[in-house]
Amino acid sequence: MRFFSKKRLLFLLLSVIVALMMIGFAIAPSLAERTFNPSPLQTFPPLSDDVSELHESLTVADFHADSLLWGRDLSVSSEDGYVDISRLLEGNVALQMFTVVTKVPTPLQLEGNADDSDNIIKLALLQRWPVTTWSSLKSRALYQARRLHDYARESSGQFSVIKTQGDLMAYLSARENNRLLSAGLLGLEGAHALEGDLDNVIGYLTQGFG
Repeated sequence: MRFFSKKRLLFLLLSVIVALMMIGFAIAPSLAERTFNPSPLQTFPPLSDDVSELHESLTVADFHADSLLWGRDLSVSSEDGYVDISRLLEGNVALQMFTVVTKVPTPLQLEGNADDSDNIIKLALLQRWPVTTWSSLKSRALYQARRLHDYARESSGQFSVIKTQGDLMAYLSARENNRLLSAGLLGLEGAHALEGDLDNVIGYLTQGFG
C-alpha cells in the first residue's frame, strides 16, 4: 500500500477545509434567512376586480423590514424572505421602511435583555461583511445603508432612497404618473448603533437615516 507523505496529507486536508469554507460561504447566508426569516409559500384566492382596483388606487407604505440584514441581493427577484424590489413593484408598495439591525442579544427576550452578547457577528462573518463591521455597530449600520443605496443605483430609476422631505414630495409627485416606482426609507432599530456618541447622528443622516 502506498502511503501519502505528510506534506501531501496536509495539502489535501487544507484543500478540504478551503472547499468546505467556500461551500459554507455560498449556502450559509441563504440558509440562515430561510431558517430565521422564513416565507412559506401560500396560495391565495384571486382578488375581485373591485378589490384589485382599490389596491391599485392606494399609496401603500410598510414601516418595517429587516431585509438588509440578510445577504440576499434585493435587486434580484426571489422567493426567500418577504421583500425585494421586484415584489415591492408587483405589490404596489410605494414606500418601504428598511430597519437596520446592528445587534441582537442571546437569548432574545421582550424585556431584560443583556448587552454582553451579539448574534449579528455570526451573520457578518458568514456573509463576508467588511472587517470594520465585526466590532463596530456604527459600521454595520452604515454598511447596510450603503447596500440600499447600491440597489437604488442599480434599479434603472424604479427604486429610490428617500432622505429628505423634498425627496418624498418629488417622489410622490413622480409616482402619480408612473405607478411602477417604489422607494425606501432607512431607520435604525435601537439607538445603540450610535455607540454612545451623538456626533454619529450626522453620519447616519448623510447616509439617508432620518
